[in-house]
Amino acid sequence: MERVWYWDDFYDALIGRPGQAVARFSATVIDAKVIDGAVNGVARWSSLEHRGPAAPDRLRAQLRARIVLGLAAILVFMVSRTWWS
Repeated sequence: MERVWYWDDFYDALIGRPGQAVARFSATVIDAKVIDGAVNGVARWSSLEHRGPAAPDRLRAQLRARIVLGLAAILVFMVSRTWWS
């Protein structure tokens, strides 16, 4: 009864170690290179100091317009689903 049919060893070999390997890969590659790279790229792209003083205002206006259009699209979708259901 000490090893209980080696269930813990089986579980560790099948799920535990591969799960740890995936977590290690995600932490070192996905997080460090993909996510942080995307965040740093957006930060570099959004620093529009060298493009002129009005560039940040244009970027802000574009982002607001896209947010409003996205919210309008979601609202139209929701209304259309409830109207014709």
